[in-house]
Amino acid sequence: MSRSRRCTFNVLPWYSIIRGQRQTEQQKGKDVRAELVQKLDDLEDLVENMDVPEFKRRSVRWLDKNLGVRNTSHPDYEKAKGLIKELLSHGVG
Repeated sequence: MSRSRRCTFNVLPWYSIIRGQRQTEQQKGKDVRAELVQKLDDLEDLVENMDVPEFKRRSVRWLDKNLGVRNTSHPDYEKAKGLIKELLSHGVG
């Protein structure tokens, strides 16, 4: 999916995302970062149609804690929660 806008989430440099990996494995970090940026972009699209304050849409940790308050019946809620859990497991906050 080609997009003209950039991901608005704050993303750590790729070397911060792959903490604890050996030097030879860090080459994979660039691919991991690109994948995470795509997931952040997908999450941003999902959250755009949900009842979430505009200023909180870029905080993955806040979304993890509070997305379900007003959005559990939203059709994309489970997909958004899955993306959030996956992003948090990679250290994106």
